[in-house]
This record gives sequence, structure tokens and C-alpha cells, in this order.
Amino acid sequence: MRRIDKLEKYGRFPIPYIVLRDRNNIPHFKVNDEKKVEKCIKEDLCSVCGEKLNDDKWLVGGRLSAFHPKGCYIDIPVHKECGVYSLKTCPYMAYTQYIAKGISDKEKAVLLEDEKLVLMNPTLDDNRLQYFVFVKTNDYSVSRRNNERYIYPERPYLAIEYWRDGKQLTVSQVKKLDPELESLINNY
Repeated sequence: MRRIDKLEKYGRFPIPYIVLRDRNNIPHFKVNDEKKVEKCIKEDLCSVCGEKLNDDKWLVGGRLSAFHPKGCYIDIPVHKECGVYSLKTCPYMAYTQYIAKGISDKEKAVLLEDEKLVLMNPTLDDNRLQYFVFVKTNDYSVSRRNNERYIYPERPYLAIEYWRDGKQLTVSQVKKLDPELESLINNY
């Protein structure tokens, strides 16, 4: 059985472990439950399924997160299986034409009434990434600055994959999309 299949569903959608639920147990897919995120960091758990990561730590983000000398991630690690599922099904990651909308006023009202903290995600904007870089790391460290959390993967990476529109890309496909990729990889 796949890890995703074990997750509770909201309609037909599996609810990732770190998704915030309001007092009525309604999941808010655009908002992370910070207590669960911290638990994942402390206990080495996958942010999607909530199970132990062990030696299966993958991060997903943009090319600068992966290859800039000071690159870091904002999302915590996942299992490969959970990351691939997310890259294929999460609207933000699986569809380059998807425009992420903010949290609705109705959602804000429910969450504020619930005394849940609503945070804006400054990395989610209309300037979409051309592709996602999915990397396997041995370990990672966490740094906190100005109420933000940054995930620094241990390098060199154990594996690197590229994804766009829910499909894995070859290196040559990515180089056509991003001629600067080679110089970034050489400098990481």
C-alpha cells in the first residue's frame, strides 16, 4: 500500500499530514499547521504522510534553492514517493498554468475565529517557476531568521530530478528551458 493511500481524504483528495484543519476538522490545503511542521523537523517525519523519513529525504523547490551556493528551501523534506505524488497532483506544482489564489476571506474568518495564525507565503506568487528541482539529501539543517524557517540540505545531493507539469524531465529538456542551468550546477 502506498503511503498516500493511508491518508485521510477530503472528498477525493488525500490530506497531507501538515495541512491545517480548523475546529470543524476541515482541511485548509493552502495553510500549514506549524505545530505539525515543527514535529516533522524534531522527529524526522515526512511532511506529506507523517511517517519517519530515515534515509529517504527529498526536497522540492526552484533551481536557486537547489544550486545557488547559499540556496535553501522553505518546505521540509518528504519521502520520494510522497514528493513524486505531490509533483504529479498538487495544482501549484503539477500545472504551470495554475495561478495560486490567496486564502479567501471566508477561510481567514474561520481560521482567525479558531485563533489559528494565518501566514502569508511570500514565495507563492504569479511568477511561476519554469520547473521544479527535486533533490535527495543525506540530511539537512534548519535556520530561523525574522520569523522565517529555512531548510539547508546537506550537499552533495544523492540524486537530482527535474519536474514540470507533473512529468519528470530529462537534463537536456531542462537545459532547453534554462540555458543557465549548467553554470548553476557547476557552481553548487
